[in-house]
Amino acid sequence: AHMGASMINDIRGFSTTESINVVKNTNLALCVMHMQKKPLTMQDDPKYENVTDDIKYFLKRNTKSLINAGINQERLIIDPGFGFGKTTGDNIQIFKNLNKFSCLDYPILIGVSRKNFLGELTFTNLKDRLIPSVIAATLAIKKGANIVRVHDVKDTVQAFKLLKILG
Repeated sequence: AHMGASMINDIRGFSTTESINVVKNTNLALCVMHMQKKPLTMQDDPKYENVTDDIKYFLKRNTKSLINAGINQERLIIDPGFGFGKTTGDNIQIFKNLNKFSCLDYPILIGVSRKNFLGELTFTNLKDRLIPSVIAATLAIKKGANIVRVHDVKDTVQAFKLLKILG
């Protein structure tokens, strides 16, 4: 009885023993998301040695901790955490290198819908980010993402239909 939940997405990437213990005896899918710092401080001058490699290391380490705790690896999904402690430049790098996360052998979930960095790249405010969001989701799928979190489901599905037929 998980009150209808089928997945838990931990924005801290199951970085604590407590968070691992909470999900250990469930059968839910677990999304391991990367975030730098805490929600209130994540956008205060985020810095990385190499953003893609740093996130890949974090996701590799945290998925390993879950497996070491006895969690079946088939339950795991990874999310590089677009916009969570990342500059626009960081988000561009992660996006361009999305295929580098495939070697971790987990389904990749991304959420870029309506994000600030899309607004910065297209000079659009929140209510005008439908097209940038749909295009970004479509590109993400082409680059190896398996799951996309979106606000505009109908529009994104239409784009994916075209991608499947014309792509």
